[in-house]
Amino acid sequence: MNKQKKNIPQKGATQAVKPQAQVKGKQPVLNARDMDIALLAGVAVIILICFRYTLHNSFLSDWDDWIYVSKDKYIKTLTALNFHNMLFHDITLNYYHPLTMLSLALNYQFSELNPWGYYFTNILLHITNAVLIFYFIKVLMAAMVKAGYKAIPAIPWLVAAGALLHGIHPMHVESVSWLAERKDVMYGVFYFAGLIMYVRYLGGATFKWMLYVNIVLAAACLLGMIELRDFSLDVTHTFNLWDPLILLIPFIALATAIVVEVKYKTAKIGLFYVAEFFLLSMFSKPMAVSFPLSILVVDILLKRDLAFATPGKGWLYNELRAIIKLVMEKWAFFLIAVLSGLQSVFLEIGHNTVAFTNGYTVLQKLLIASYAFMMYTVDAFFPANLCSFYPYPNLISEQHYLPSAYYYAPFVSAVIVFVPLYLTRKDKNLFRVMLFGLGFYFVNLVFILQFLSAGTTVMSDRYSYVSYFGLIFPVIYLAHWLWQKSKANHIIIQGFLAAVCITLGYMCYERTQVWHDPETLWTDVIQKTASEHPQMPYFNLGGYYIDSGKFDKAYVNYTILTKIGSRDPLVFRNLAMIYGMRKQYDSAIYYFANALQYDSNDASIYTNRAITYANAGRMDLAMQDFTRAYMHDTSQYGALANAADIASRLGRDNESIKDYTILIRKKPDQPTYYMFRGNGYLNGGNPEMAIKDYLHSLQLEPKNSECMYNMSIAYHDIKDNTHAIQYANMAQNAGYKLPDNYLNTLK
Repeated sequence: MNKQKKNIPQKGATQAVKPQAQVKGKQPVLNARDMDIALLAGVAVIILICFRYTLHNSFLSDWDDWIYVSKDKYIKTLTALNFHNMLFHDITLNYYHPLTMLSLALNYQFSELNPWGYYFTNILLHITNAVLIFYFIKVLMAAMVKAGYKAIPAIPWLVAAGALLHGIHPMHVESVSWLAERKDVMYGVFYFAGLIMYVRYLGGATFKWMLYVNIVLAAACLLGMIELRDFSLDVTHTFNLWDPLILLIPFIALATAIVVEVKYKTAKIGLFYVAEFFLLSMFSKPMAVSFPLSILVVDILLKRDLAFATPGKGWLYNELRAIIKLVMEKWAFFLIAVLSGLQSVFLEIGHNTVAFTNGYTVLQKLLIASYAFMMYTVDAFFPANLCSFYPYPNLISEQHYLPSAYYYAPFVSAVIVFVPLYLTRKDKNLFRVMLFGLGFYFVNLVFILQFLSAGTTVMSDRYSYVSYFGLIFPVIYLAHWLWQKSKANHIIIQGFLAAVCITLGYMCYERTQVWHDPETLWTDVIQKTASEHPQMPYFNLGGYYIDSGKFDKAYVNYTILTKIGSRDPLVFRNLAMIYGMRKQYDSAIYYFANALQYDSNDASIYTNRAITYANAGRMDLAMQDFTRAYMHDTSQYGALANAADIASRLGRDNESIKDYTILIRKKPDQPTYYMFRGNGYLNGGNPEMAIKDYLHSLQLEPKNSECMYNMSIAYHDIKDNTHAIQYANMAQNAGYKLPDNYLNTLK
């Protein structure tokens, strides 16, 4: 028989227990919400400190910034025509990213061509992404507990460390400190927001606030239909689609979502809201096509594949069946991604920025892709010697071998993937975490691994912007797991993360200084790629020096290009122009001849050689080159005008008249062409025709005193001194200085 235990006071328990209100030092200083805000404020301040030098950056005029801001006419005024072009056209001839261009247009309204405002916006968007990563880690860890993982409560400062790792990683400097990459930080905001919404949607969240977002978006579509009623999109050169009809489709979708949300309170349309953020991300940068694959690996992390398992069937069968089911569940996402991806590829092909082999064999392309994957991973953990331009490798020897690093890259890449999975194979939960991280990392890199060559580089730092979350999350989750496992690990984790963050923060700040201006950028690239002799850095640095008036420095870079085998005609043209400015005309003519060997159709080469000939006093050759320039580019009216002027000086009036007649036919509203042709007629002994041209010139430009004086001479030649005196007086009254005693000769 069990005896009932008596409540016998134990030794030392005779003192009265203090009321809870009297217990001091046990309560947290901040509640969970305030703690999150404080940590995120700290993360934001650290990121701002690390990127503060970016606020002093100039535009990189030779590296796409001119396409996006300085010479983009569409962002300068918010007119219906400009909205039409930004929304429905690839105005940068780069990507279709209307939201990015709209953000730059808004920036321009406040900052015009002051870079500070643009870079500050980039930093704010980057901080927003860090905040979103903080909450993405939190919602993922909470969802994992519901999915059957061991209950590991999210430690706020550890989660904040994950956000900070993203915010201060040196590989992300390119996305923030390069204005043209506004699209990275823009698409990241919608991408991570969409992922958070997807995880919360799986947990049953309803997103009532999206009702108000959709009302605003629907109103914007309606306003767009009204403002763009006079515009249409040329779809196939033979078929036009009215702009309001295009906007009608999203308007109907948004209006339907609003009605469903208001009328059917229990309807689950969370996936539609996720799709909205997916589309917003793609309209910021087409790289968001990976979003459906990202939410698929989220499904794997949260064990949604187990819901489709069939008892008695093998693991492989169940997994394949589950993946198919999960893909079919998101068919609309995948359809949109495929269509967007095809559009991007066709646009790039149309702009001649895509090459299927780029001079390499298929095997070599696979090796290059493996090398890029390996180096993205290496730079994630050891971001030293980063560069803004990673050139394609030079083939070695007559056998056209790649450098040795490319041959062991596939094996290193295999180790990167399979070793973490092998080490965690005995713990199914940790295995899924690693599978998720590597899967997220891979699906957000796979489309830019240069299987299909786009651009001139093997890899670019900016492509790590979203993909590195796949490496950050396992690190932060493993830190939580070790933290809970033993108190002895606490000091190790704290010290390790502190050291990593301090190191990355310093490297991040140093890296921002590289992006200060074209000189710092390309000097850094040249220092880090000197052994590979890429030509683009020297060319861009030389161009920057030309634009800045630093011709001696430009000369050094162009000379190096000629020594490393450049065949770019612009290199020889610019070098010739520098020699011309130094009055070394023979050397200038020599390099112009070299330029024409590589491109005999470039009008600018003929024009600049003509100027050199003219400065050297060889007017007949100058006239020939000006004429050739116009023949190769009939929009070069100035070249033909110069040829006509030289012909007139050389007394070849018939050639001068012929050239000015062509110019008048092209630009009949240009008064000087009539006056100069009149001069040709006058010098050729035809004052009657000269008078007709002078009269036409004065109709277009009534205050042209030189033309009045020439008219006086023409009338004098036909013995009409009355009109000759009249126009001479008019010229004098208009400010023209008549020759001494000219009026007396007319009386």
